[in-house]
Amino acid sequence: MREIKDLATTVARFLNKEKIRYAFVGGLAVSAWGEPRTTRDVDVIMLIGRKHIHPLVNFLKRSGFEASEEDAEAALSEKSHFSVFDRNSEYWLDVKGVYAERDEVTLKRRSKVRLGGLQVFLASPEDTILSKLEFGSERDINDIKGIILRQGKRLDERYLAAGSRRSGTFSKYAKIKREAEESLSRYI
Repeated sequence: MREIKDLATTVARFLNKEKIRYAFVGGLAVSAWGEPRTTRDVDVIMLIGRKHIHPLVNFLKRSGFEASEEDAEAALSEKSHFSVFDRNSEYWLDVKGVYAERDEVTLKRRSKVRLGGLQVFLASPEDTILSKLEFGSERDINDIKGIILRQGKRLDERYLAAGSRRSGTFSKYAKIKREAEESLSRYI
């Protein structure tokens, strides 16, 4: 049975070879930058158009995934995402195109990391925080706190302040940051 990192590296190897710009987001990025946590999916945004769908779906099928060109085309048309289930594990991929400025910025600022001996691209810690702020579930808030605590002064605070102001989430970010720092001060 495949592990979640195997799914990510399988897909990254193809995207790297094909020179398709991508970034893993969601739980994979959170685990890299913050508090590692379980997840059952690999979230990825990629700069793809219709010309990429056939080769991508064929690759996924050959690699043990249940993939559909119709689902991929519909997701691109609807500016949505499509799910690709792994036949060899309980995990799946959630694939999303680049539809909005936030997606474009995430790709522009993505970070290179090594995963399973392969160079892959992740959303930066700051872009992961900004994305999580927009959703704001309890899990998202805990993910943000974990990133703040683990990354500390390495975070680009000016970028975070500007981004959260633009999205109307600055007060939420300030509150979460304050709570994270207060929890840390209790242990020091």
